[in-house]
Amino acid sequence: MKLSRVLHMGMPELAGRGRQEALKWMERIGVAGRAASPPEEAATVFAEFRHGGQARFFEGATNAETLHLIAQHVPAHRDETVAVADAVCQRRFDLLGYRGLTFGDPVDWHLDPIAGRRAPRVHWSRLDPLDPASVGTAR
Repeated sequence: MKLSRVLHMGMPELAGRGRQEALKWMERIGVAGRAASPPEEAATVFAEFRHGGQARFFEGATNAETLHLIAQHVPAHRDETVAVADAVCQRRFDLLGYRGLTFGDPVDWHLDPIAGRRAPRVHWSRLDPLDPASVGTAR
């Protein structure tokens, strides 16, 4: 970034960019970032979410009559939503214009199902975006 650009930034922008750089550095060395939750913890969190959902959402989201109204007024959308949910349960995803992508079982988000390659398991700030060997090629 050019020094002239930095000199024209306000304090909020400087503080925000500084915070972003600090977090990037802390993620890279492993002292910040989200830890993966074990499956049993994720199941517990989901159960708590479902249990407390009625208090958090508007009545229509949890009202039993909602399913009837959707089936009556927009059955095509209901069927499409169920089809997408079924595909996700079978670990098939529509993503970025591609349909029915499979990332393995369990899902491996480091896999490029089109090229059949896995992304390197390094911090994103260590990738060279101009190196096709590490980031692949644009199509």
